[in-house]
Amino acid sequence: MSDISELSDEQLTKELQQRKVSLRVKKKSDNEDALLHDLQVHQIELEMQNRELQESQARLEQARDRYSDLYDFAPIGYATFDEYGCVQEINLTACQLLGMERARITGKPFTGFMPQQSKLAFLQHIHEVFLGGGKVITETRLTPYRQTPVYVRLESIAFENKLDNTTSCRTAIIDISDSKRVHEELRQQLDFAENLIETAASIVLVLDPEGNIVRVNSFFEKLTGYAREEILGKNWFATFIPEQEQQRVLAVFANAASGVRTTGFINPIITKDGEEKIIDWYDAEQTDSQGHLIGLLSIGQDITPRIEAEMSSYESERQLRLLTDALPVLIAYIDPQQKIRFHNRHCQTWLAKPANQISGQSMGEVFGVAAYEVLSSLIDTVLAGEEVSASFELPLSPDNKPYVMANFIPDPGRNDEVKGFFALMNDITRYRTEEVSAKQRLTSLAHESRLNMMGEMAAEIAHELNQPLTAISNYADACLRLQKSDKLQPHDITDVLNEINDQAHRANQIIRHIRDFTQKRELQLQLTEVNGLIKEVLQLVSGELNWQDVSVTTQLTDARPAVIVDSVLLKQVLLNLINNAIEAMAAANTTDRRIAISTVVTNSHVAIEVADNGPGISDELTEIIFKPFFTTKAEGMGLGLSMCQSIIESHEGNLLVRENTAGGATFCIRLPLAPVE
Repeated sequence: MSDISELSDEQLTKELQQRKVSLRVKKKSDNEDALLHDLQVHQIELEMQNRELQESQARLEQARDRYSDLYDFAPIGYATFDEYGCVQEINLTACQLLGMERARITGKPFTGFMPQQSKLAFLQHIHEVFLGGGKVITETRLTPYRQTPVYVRLESIAFENKLDNTTSCRTAIIDISDSKRVHEELRQQLDFAENLIETAASIVLVLDPEGNIVRVNSFFEKLTGYAREEILGKNWFATFIPEQEQQRVLAVFANAASGVRTTGFINPIITKDGEEKIIDWYDAEQTDSQGHLIGLLSIGQDITPRIEAEMSSYESERQLRLLTDALPVLIAYIDPQQKIRFHNRHCQTWLAKPANQISGQSMGEVFGVAAYEVLSSLIDTVLAGEEVSASFELPLSPDNKPYVMANFIPDPGRNDEVKGFFALMNDITRYRTEEVSAKQRLTSLAHESRLNMMGEMAAEIAHELNQPLTAISNYADACLRLQKSDKLQPHDITDVLNEINDQAHRANQIIRHIRDFTQKRELQLQLTEVNGLIKEVLQLVSGELNWQDVSVTTQLTDARPAVIVDSVLLKQVLLNLINNAIEAMAAANTTDRRIAISTVVTNSHVAIEVADNGPGISDELTEIIFKPFFTTKAEGMGLGLSMCQSIIESHEGNLLVRENTAGGATFCIRLPLAPVE
């Protein structure tokens, strides 16, 4: 047999067939020859199988090369990661995306090509892949080496390698930067269009072919009073068009739906509260790609104010005249030359002049010289562009001097110049008199309260006053004894007289404080330094504090705040709060009795706080403690705190109370600071 390796496949097949035929013949005659023939047949079969294996290997290598090229030069990146996110394998497309060769990427953490804010999301992505459950998709950002950051979409699945029984994460890395940019640009355009629609000062309305509401904008909500979720899907005509207008508007809708554009069609709509608004419409149909009608876009302009202005200018003026004439307040409009261009009927009554002596006349001529002198500075201020509000006595005549509240309001024109001003003046003489009477009643009540307070403290005051008087007596007795014994020296007389003088001065101060405190007087507002006033009150009540074994600590601000108050009334309030604290602690039978007084300054106010460590005040009592005739004392009348609150409020302040967390109560007086000159 010739060398079978040199035979072609066809020859080899033919040779195999011939050998098989010969083998059947030889098996019948010669066993040894048949065995040799059988070996030759097997040799041919092995050669044929070897050739098939070689061809398969060649095809496999070709396929592998094609796969390798397809893998490396695929239009998207591919990579394989371990469970820690390290790169096990990566194709050339992904390497180009990362801007680095494969050898420098393989084995490295993929998070090295990510900004800090993307790393956690990637690790979570890897974790979900290894948990199983199918494909995991994540969009993230990469920061390639020396390149512009890119957005990518990672599509990953878990891959099990049966040869070494390991699991990897196989990931497609798809560059979506362009689509992301296009999407962002489209989103910005849509946002711009959306913002334009939502901020437009016009109605934007979209209806479907049946006239049902598909969309409205914010202006429509504001104009009609409906929230969009209340009306979406509802029929436009049945919901918003007055019944008498529905047929006319339906006909226009039908024309617009058939392609006849509507411009300048005006009809009313009904708002949620039943009001009618007049709308000027501009319509355009909306169609799909096949030209079929899918809706109607309408832009509406609210022209109600314009229509009303055009139709009722005269009526408005007439109604304004009726309104101003009905008001019991002087109303006038004055031009820059201070001439009265408009006035109401009450102005004539108030000034006791007919209309022809007011209209067109100057303020000086109408109000008179004396009254104009009072008004002139206010007029100058309002014509300079500043609103004025003031109360004062206005001398219209020797027998007519009403106390008025005046408001002058500038009327600005173009370029901020003042083209006139509105004057409103009200006679508040009666209210002023009542206010003065109320303050006088409050002053009288406060005086009686101070006298009662001094009566209750009489023993302590007498004890306090007795100390300097006793000292004076002792010094005088000592001086007489020295004189009788002929041991009195000139310097001894000087020392004794100085001591007597000091004690007399101390007694005089106590008497002066008591006299000032108990004297009946009118309300006297004056600049008062708060810290000094507190010290005077503590000196006045020092005897009571010693008698009740109460310690006082002060924490007074270094700012030395000043207020404009009646100092005697403010002293009375502080004295009342201190006495209440003493009585509360005494009623609680506490041995450690403490009062803390502090002052705190804010930008515009000063707070004076009086805190004790007594039984405190419940939340229920804080609501009613300042009401007249409410008291927790067995013999109290319930007027003390009510009067204190009235006094503080008459000084444009307030008085509050709160319970301390550590026990006791704190009363806080808050007063406006005096203006700094």
